[in-house]
Amino acid sequence: MNVSLTSKDALEAVSGKYRVSQKMVIERLLEWFKDQPEEVQAPILMQIPQAYKSDFVRIILDRMVESEGREDAREVIKSIEQKALGKKKR
Repeated sequence: MNVSLTSKDALEAVSGKYRVSQKMVIERLLEWFKDQPEEVQAPILMQIPQAYKSDFVRIILDRMVESEGREDAREVIKSIEQKALGKKKR
C-alpha cells in the first residue's frame, strides 16, 4: 500500500511507541473504523452524506458565530432554515 510520507511517519511513530507491528496498527484502526457509524466515518473521509449536509452547514455556521463573533452567520442560518422549511411544506 502506498501512503504519503506524513502517514508513513505517523504509522512508524505509533508502531514504535507501542512496540507493535505496522500491520497491527493498520488492522486495529480499520477494525475500529468499520464499526463506527456513518456520522463518524464520513467526516474522517471528508465525505458528508446528503442527509447530514444541512446539519453540517448549521454546525459550521454556529461555530463561526461562537468563535469569530460572525453575527452575519446568524442571518445565513435563518435563511437556510426558512428555505428548508419551505421545501418541506411542498
